[in-house]
Amino acid sequence: MTNFESLEDYLKERRRIVMSVWAGTGIGKSYFGLTAPKPVYFLSLEPEGPYWSIQTAMDNGTITNGDVKIEEIIRGALGTENVPLVRTLVDEAKIYKYLKETIEDVLATGEDNGTLVIDTGTTWNTIMQEVEMEAITRKRQGQNRDLFPFDYRYANKAMKSSIDAIRNSNLNCIITHHSSNVYNAKGEKTSRTEISGNNQLPQWVDVQIQLKYSEELKERYAVVEKCRINVERIGEEIDSPTFDKVIEAIGG
Repeated sequence: MTNFESLEDYLKERRRIVMSVWAGTGIGKSYFGLTAPKPVYFLSLEPEGPYWSIQTAMDNGTITNGDVKIEEIIRGALGTENVPLVRTLVDEAKIYKYLKETIEDVLATGEDNGTLVIDTGTTWNTIMQEVEMEAITRKRQGQNRDLFPFDYRYANKAMKSSIDAIRNSNLNCIITHHSSNVYNAKGEKTSRTEISGNNQLPQWVDVQIQLKYSEELKERYAVVEKCRINVERIGEEIDSPTFDKVIEAIGG
């Protein structure tokens, strides 16, 4: 039995965007997520992280009270207001399971053309690697060996599965990431930064942008780093970026 559909229906039903956004602290990753199509289902893996972004967005009218539904994943998973400074593997496994179940619930019940925001993908990837790779990590430790590059396939497969589920849903998705410093061959910190997260992610998303702040102009801007919609837009800069401005700039 086949399930062919018309091109018109296919293009209508598959018009969703999965976007990766990265920047340094305080540049506006969380705020950018709040500019996406409503309702926004905001999954926070950073305790207190989005507080000021949400307050600012409420104050300037970017969002209203009913536009955003927020879930603090770590507190919800551990059932406590006091987030432990040091988490055990058992804690991480609870958080990972809770996050997966929350994503599945949002995908099943979220309103058409709303947006799932995962803030941040950096923390998501760290927890995922620790939990999914626990067995292989213990094996390598027993062999007195470091992890091999191909060992990361376990975590990569898990994240790819989640991204595929999101892509097949009726929601847009924004996954934010922190930046990390780049060091030279001598181990010295350079002025460069890079995205901190799963290095396979750019292959799975439609768009990846870096948010930056101009000291001279005193404003934020975005640089398009990956664009499946139109590769000619790679390198384009977008002033005062919002979700809609990015989509308009890349021809979406």
